[in-house]
Amino acid sequence: IRLRDEGRLVDAQKNTFIQPRAKEELYDTQSDPFELKNLASDPSQAKHLKRFRSALAKWQKDTGDTKPRFRTFDEFGREDGQALPVRERPRPDKTEMTRRLEAHYRKQAN
Repeated sequence: IRLRDEGRLVDAQKNTFIQPRAKEELYDTQSDPFELKNLASDPSQAKHLKRFRSALAKWQKDTGDTKPRFRTFDEFGREDGQALPVRERPRPDKTEMTRRLEAHYRKQAN
């Protein structure tokens, strides 16, 4: 966190703190094995991205595994890794936990 605040992180390290993550990610794992450069917005990769989107859509249709209505909120701080104050065990049901997390993130935004 100190290095981030001092502006001493490279872009790949800064990405750890981005929330939410990019909607799509595409990497050339042969030339970029650490997946540091997201190619999803690179026009030269549009053909590959289109092919992967089609494959995913077919798989989702075939398996009935579709995109969730919403992304699950993080239950841990992105900066310190500590459990958020609304997290408890045993865990409440998903509806209640989502309500608590939404309230927590709304409060943080204000």
